[in-house]
Amino acid sequence: MNRNKQVKNWLIVNQDLLALTVLFLGIAVYLSFFGFQNGTDDEWFQRMSHQKDYLTYILNRYMTWSARIFPDSIMYFIFSLPMILYWSITSLAMILSAYSIARFTKKEVKTFDIFLVCTLFGFMNFEMFFHSFLWITGAVNYLWPLALGLCSMIPYADYVFRGNKWEKKSWISLSIICTFLFSISNEQYLIVGFCAALCGHITLLVKKEKQSILLLFKTFIMFMGILFMYFAPGNALRLQMETEKWYPDFNELSVFSHIKVGLNFMVTGIYNNVFSLLLLVILSSILLLNLNRYSFLLISLIIACLSCMYLFPGFSSGLAQIYNYSAKQLFSMEAFSAVMKNFFVAIVLYGVTMLAIYKGASYKIFSLLCMIAALFSIIMLWFSPTLFASGSRVFVCAGVLFLIVAFDLVNKKISESKISKNMLLVMLAIYPIFNLILPLLLGTVERISS
Repeated sequence: MNRNKQVKNWLIVNQDLLALTVLFLGIAVYLSFFGFQNGTDDEWFQRMSHQKDYLTYILNRYMTWSARIFPDSIMYFIFSLPMILYWSITSLAMILSAYSIARFTKKEVKTFDIFLVCTLFGFMNFEMFFHSFLWITGAVNYLWPLALGLCSMIPYADYVFRGNKWEKKSWISLSIICTFLFSISNEQYLIVGFCAALCGHITLLVKKEKQSILLLFKTFIMFMGILFMYFAPGNALRLQMETEKWYPDFNELSVFSHIKVGLNFMVTGIYNNVFSLLLLVILSSILLLNLNRYSFLLISLIIACLSCMYLFPGFSSGLAQIYNYSAKQLFSMEAFSAVMKNFFVAIVLYGVTMLAIYKGASYKIFSLLCMIAALFSIIMLWFSPTLFASGSRVFVCAGVLFLIVAFDLVNKKISESKISKNMLLVMLAIYPIFNLILPLLLGTVERISS
């Protein structure tokens, strides 16, 4: 009897650890269904690891192709290690990303918060999720740097939002190491992270508060990382090769043409890859509104925009028709009827959603900046020939920024609800489970990986 009581007490005391262990094992088992992808970059990196020594390989990558030193280094060694190690590290990267996102708006993160963020990840389009997180090259180049970047930003959130200064040397050292590795990992993430850091410093200046030496040093590391990646000798060669392969007439396009292509790419990309997550943000922000005339107007506008998006025939594909119009023609009724009405509806929806978010978010300006940064993380690619080469992966950054806002709003609404938090989490997880499991059963993985 005493032994049963001891076991029961041990389970109660360690329930958080057990829950995280189950989550870790669940992610690892799910990852085991994917692994090495033949005919992809996985195969190329595996071949390079056998043909060249490390220094020759990494120098060649930097001089002729990529400044992503950390992911490229991992890709050189990973194929000589057991796959279970890759699954374990990738699972930890997902959990670390979830923890970091929760830490932005909460001083103390509970196990429930980590499960909630992981559930929200499941609202991303499966094809984007697969290309970014589930095959080896995608995970190492996108998920691992994401975890490092989000973890690196925690001290900024602590100091700017809560006035908490990191004092423990071991945590400070770990944070600096994460920032350094993040700064040589992914250009898109790095620019967004650096801009977020600058916003933090500007906020402190506006508040007339003392700057943190740690944060200034971390921001300097990110700035040096941007210079290191931007001036990499391989950029020019990669630009030439990518232009010839993916975008032959890239250098002939006018600024207006780049904007037309970019607008179509951005709106259709958000619509096809992270719209479910954006809908969750919209729904959560609506539920947090106090019912008054202003709120009723916002809700009516949102419903009207969403109705138009589903009633207009071929809303997403119709945006491509923007290519057929010149600058003057875009202001004609013909252009508005054919394509510009779609952009107008999308812009109104996004703007009204931001107003609703502002009313319900815990950190209002921060949430609005996340929504704006989500757009600019895509806009920065408008003038790159790799716009279409990377596919859906380039929307991960925008998706994570939407997810940060969604977590704050959903968590806030769950806290206000009288229904059990765990029951609400189970209900919320229904869509992600179908979204991530059905492709395995229907053979979707073989189709999108081929």
